[in-house]
Amino acid sequence: MGIFDKKKKEGFSSGATNPLTTGRSETMSDETGFGVTTVIGKMIKVVGDLSGSEDVRIEGNFDGKINIEKNLTIGKNAFVKAELFANQVKVEGKVVGNITAKSRVEILSSGSVEGDIKSPKVMISEGAFFRGKVDMGKVGETLPPKAASSSFKLSPESSSPSSKETKK
Repeated sequence: MGIFDKKKKEGFSSGATNPLTTGRSETMSDETGFGVTTVIGKMIKVVGDLSGSEDVRIEGNFDGKINIEKNLTIGKNAFVKAELFANQVKVEGKVVGNITAKSRVEILSSGSVEGDIKSPKVMISEGAFFRGKVDMGKVGETLPPKAASSSFKLSPESSSPSSKETKK
Protein backbone atom coordinates (compact mmCIF):
# COMPACT_ATOMS: atom_id res chain seq x y z
CA MET A 1 0.00 0.00 0.00
CA GLY A 2 1.69 3.25 -1.19
CA ILE A 3 1.48 6.72 0.27
CA PHE A 4 -1.00 7.80 -2.41
CA ASP A 5 -3.52 5.01 -1.83
CA LYS A 6 -7.00 6.32 -1.10
CA LYS A 7 -7.48 4.05 1.93
CA LYS A 8 -7.36 5.46 5.45
CA LYS A 9 -3.87 5.49 6.94
CA GLU A 10 -3.31 4.87 10.63
CA GLY A 11 -2.89 8.19 12.46
CA PHE A 12 -4.67 10.26 9.82
CA SER A 13 -8.29 11.29 9.69
CA SER A 14 -10.35 10.08 6.79
CA GLY A 15 -11.14 13.70 5.82
CA ALA A 16 -10.80 14.52 2.15
CA THR A 17 -8.55 17.49 2.92
CA ASN A 18 -5.44 15.44 3.70
CA PRO A 19 -3.35 15.07 0.52
CA LEU A 20 -1.58 12.01 1.97
CA THR A 21 -4.86 10.09 2.16
CA THR A 22 -6.25 11.22 -1.18
CA GLY A 23 -3.18 11.34 -3.36
CA ARG A 24 -4.10 14.85 -4.47
CA SER A 25 -2.62 18.16 -3.38
CA GLU A 26 -5.04 20.48 -5.16
CA THR A 27 -7.97 22.15 -3.44
CA MET A 28 -10.82 19.78 -2.59
CA SER A 29 -14.42 20.53 -1.68
CA ASP A 30 -15.68 20.05 1.83
CA GLU A 31 -19.29 19.24 2.65
CA THR A 32 -20.26 22.93 2.45
CA GLY A 33 -19.13 23.22 -1.17
CA PHE A 34 -16.13 25.46 -0.51
CA GLY A 35 -12.73 24.22 -1.52
CA VAL A 36 -10.43 23.66 1.44
CA THR A 37 -6.66 23.75 1.48
CA THR A 38 -6.09 24.63 5.15
CA VAL A 39 -7.89 23.11 8.12
CA ILE A 40 -7.55 24.08 11.77
CA GLY A 41 -8.63 20.90 13.54
CA LYS A 42 -11.18 20.58 16.32
CA MET A 43 -8.53 19.90 18.96
CA ILE A 44 -6.55 23.04 18.03
CA LYS A 45 -6.82 26.45 19.73
CA VAL A 46 -5.32 29.48 18.01
CA VAL A 47 -4.86 32.91 19.58
CA GLY A 48 -3.65 35.67 17.24
CA ASP A 49 -4.04 36.72 13.64
CA LEU A 50 -4.56 34.49 10.62
CA SER A 51 -4.14 35.74 7.07
CA GLY A 52 -3.61 34.10 3.73
CA SER A 53 -4.82 33.49 0.20
CA GLU A 54 -6.14 29.92 0.52
CA ASP A 55 -9.55 28.57 1.46
CA VAL A 56 -9.65 27.87 5.21
CA ARG A 57 -11.87 25.71 7.39
CA ILE A 58 -11.81 26.13 11.17
CA GLU A 59 -13.04 23.23 13.30
CA GLY A 60 -11.40 24.24 16.59
CA ASN A 61 -11.20 27.42 18.67
CA PHE A 62 -9.87 30.71 17.35
CA ASP A 63 -9.45 34.05 19.14
CA GLY A 64 -8.09 37.04 17.22
CA LYS A 65 -8.45 38.36 13.67
CA ILE A 66 -8.88 36.43 10.42
CA ASN A 67 -8.19 37.95 6.99
CA ILE A 68 -8.53 35.43 4.15
CA GLU A 69 -8.54 36.40 0.47
CA LYS A 70 -10.61 33.37 -0.51
CA ASN A 71 -13.32 31.45 1.38
CA LEU A 72 -13.66 30.79 5.09
CA THR A 73 -15.76 28.04 6.68
CA ILE A 74 -16.44 27.95 10.41
CA GLY A 75 -17.11 24.26 11.13
CA LYS A 76 -19.96 22.85 13.19
CA ASN A 77 -17.86 22.34 16.36
CA ALA A 78 -15.84 25.56 16.03
CA PHE A 79 -15.91 28.53 18.37
CA VAL A 80 -14.46 31.68 16.83
CA LYS A 81 -14.11 34.97 18.67
CA ALA A 82 -12.67 37.21 15.99
CA GLU A 83 -13.12 39.87 13.36
CA LEU A 84 -13.54 37.97 10.07
CA PHE A 85 -12.63 39.25 6.60
CA ALA A 86 -12.93 36.95 3.57
CA ASN A 87 -14.38 36.61 0.10
CA GLN A 88 -17.13 34.25 1.33
CA VAL A 89 -17.91 33.09 4.85
CA LYS A 90 -19.98 30.04 5.83
CA VAL A 91 -20.85 29.60 9.48
CA GLU A 92 -21.83 26.18 10.81
CA GLY A 93 -20.47 26.74 14.33
CA LYS A 94 -20.33 29.77 16.63
CA VAL A 95 -18.87 33.19 15.79
CA VAL A 96 -18.61 36.12 18.18
CA GLY A 97 -17.38 39.14 16.24
CA ASN A 98 -18.04 41.10 13.07
CA ILE A 99 -17.97 39.47 9.64
CA THR A 100 -17.02 41.30 6.44
CA ALA A 101 -17.27 39.38 3.15
CA LYS A 102 -16.72 40.65 -0.40
CA SER A 103 -19.15 38.15 -1.92
CA ARG A 104 -21.50 36.56 0.66
CA VAL A 105 -22.11 35.35 4.20
CA GLU A 106 -24.10 32.21 4.90
CA ILE A 107 -25.21 31.12 8.36
CA LEU A 108 -26.35 27.51 8.24
CA SER A 109 -29.01 26.07 10.56
CA SER A 110 -26.38 24.91 13.06
CA GLY A 111 -24.62 28.29 12.95
CA SER A 112 -24.60 31.14 15.44
CA VAL A 113 -23.33 34.69 14.90
CA GLU A 114 -23.18 37.46 17.49
CA GLY A 115 -21.87 40.48 15.63
CA ASP A 116 -22.45 42.68 12.63
CA ILE A 117 -22.33 41.44 9.04
CA LYS A 118 -21.23 43.48 6.03
CA SER A 119 -21.66 41.72 2.68
CA PRO A 120 -23.64 42.25 -0.53
CA LYS A 121 -25.33 38.84 -0.05
CA VAL A 122 -26.45 37.36 3.27
CA MET A 123 -28.24 34.05 3.78
CA ILE A 124 -29.51 32.96 7.19
CA SER A 125 -30.96 29.45 7.28
CA GLU A 126 -33.99 28.52 9.35
CA GLY A 127 -32.83 27.53 12.83
CA ALA A 128 -29.67 29.64 12.70
CA PHE A 129 -28.98 32.21 15.43
CA PHE A 130 -28.04 35.79 14.58
CA ARG A 131 -27.75 38.86 16.80
CA GLY A 132 -26.38 41.99 15.18
CA LYS A 133 -26.99 44.23 12.23
CA VAL A 134 -26.57 43.64 8.53
CA ASP A 135 -25.12 46.05 5.97
CA MET A 136 -25.67 44.73 2.44
CA GLY A 137 -23.70 47.43 0.66
CA LYS A 138 -20.63 46.50 -1.32
CA VAL A 139 -17.60 45.95 0.87
CA GLY A 140 -15.38 49.00 0.71
CA GLU A 141 -18.32 51.22 -0.19
CA THR A 142 -19.01 53.95 2.31
CA LEU A 143 -22.11 56.05 2.47
CA PRO A 144 -21.63 59.81 2.19
CA PRO A 145 -21.91 61.58 5.54
CA LYS A 146 -25.18 63.36 6.21
CA ALA A 147 -25.04 67.09 5.62
CA ALA A 148 -24.71 69.04 8.87
CA SER A 149 -27.63 71.29 7.94
CA SER A 150 -30.02 68.35 7.88
CA SER A 151 -29.46 67.61 11.55
CA PHE A 152 -30.19 71.12 12.86
CA LYS A 153 -31.46 74.50 11.68
CA LEU A 154 -30.12 77.92 12.43
CA SER A 155 -32.65 80.32 13.87
CA PRO A 156 -32.62 83.90 12.58
CA GLU A 157 -31.45 85.10 16.01
CA SER A 158 -28.43 82.76 16.09
CA SER A 159 -27.21 83.94 12.69
CA SER A 160 -27.30 87.66 13.61
CA PRO A 161 -24.83 89.42 15.94
CA SER A 162 -25.58 89.09 19.64
CA SER A 163 -28.15 91.44 21.15
CA LYS A 164 -25.49 93.19 23.26
CA GLU A 165 -23.58 94.26 20.17
CA THR A 166 -26.65 95.59 18.33
CA LYS A 167 -27.86 97.76 21.25
CA LYS A 168 -24.78 99.97 21.29
